[in-house]
Amino acid sequence: MEPGIRRVWWSPDSSSILCSSDQNMRLSVWLLLDQQVRYIKHPKFYDKGCEPSPDGRYIAIAELGQGKDYIGIYTSSGATLLHHFATNTHDLAGLCWTPDGKYLVVWDHSLYYNLLIYRPDGGYEASYQTCEDGLGIKSITCSPDSRILAIGGYDRKIRLLRTSDWKIVGTLSHETSLLQADTEAFVYQADSSSKRTDNNPSFYPLSRRPLDIPVVRPDYNTANPKVGVSVCQFSSDGHYLCTFDDSMPTALWLWDVLHMSCRLVVIHQQVIRQITWNPQDPDTLATSCGSNHVLLIKRQPPHSKNLSIKASNFDVRKLIWSQNGKSLLIASKTMFCLATVPD
Repeated sequence: MEPGIRRVWWSPDSSSILCSSDQNMRLSVWLLLDQQVRYIKHPKFYDKGCEPSPDGRYIAIAELGQGKDYIGIYTSSGATLLHHFATNTHDLAGLCWTPDGKYLVVWDHSLYYNLLIYRPDGGYEASYQTCEDGLGIKSITCSPDSRILAIGGYDRKIRLLRTSDWKIVGTLSHETSLLQADTEAFVYQADSSSKRTDNNPSFYPLSRRPLDIPVVRPDYNTANPKVGVSVCQFSSDGHYLCTFDDSMPTALWLWDVLHMSCRLVVIHQQVIRQITWNPQDPDTLATSCGSNHVLLIKRQPPHSKNLSIKASNFDVRKLIWSQNGKSLLIASKTMFCLATVPD
């Protein structure tokens, strides 16, 4: 192996292994069948910016050369360059494919609210910029049917972009206070006064309005202030969106995309660390605050169920659903367990 390896991962077709280094000078592509190694020069990142297409046929890699951002489109093994084009970005921060594989979504550094859409052959499709002041884009996700692109910003807003004409169809805002008009949103809060000895919190509904959401004041003097929508995930049917704003670290938000309204807010006792939808059941998602329990939240009707791990010193670090949505892998730093989810 080469010195300074920072990340190692499989190519989409499992025919090669890709390795990134400390200096971001090149990506090493180890071709297992040919027992050869090839290099992709000047990748922009060592830990991101390398995205396989949904069908696994191609890899899009963000590159930096002569002070400009580029995207290289490679075969699934990473061995052959198919297309190479410059992007109209100041400082490319991320890229992703739409689920149908028709487009590449590219966004700029947080100083610029700049979103660009390209076809895989490098053709320019569309762009979106907001005229509002403030920082830019923090997260991007696309609905499973590729019809809606959700753009999470540092301004605590999610802008929904329709992919048929690349127009904004709605904006969802994470307000610090729910008002009288927000009666459609169910709110549940962890019971901090609970005397349970298993550290397994219970939740109770809150109906009063106005209702203040716990907020942590961000430090804007730091490079990455704890503010903005860092998690934005569609349910498997694309009708609902779960989100997390870094300045409200204990609150999980659930939005009805069809009606452009907030349906559920779950306020935890601790900072939320993991959020993931069931890939088959659009009514169920799992969250964890890094302790020894996982909260399963059912959207319809609104209720929750706790899964507790009895092992000592088990702090949940990762949640991964099985493809059929029947099981949930719960991993700590040194252990893991498998939970079977009841119907």
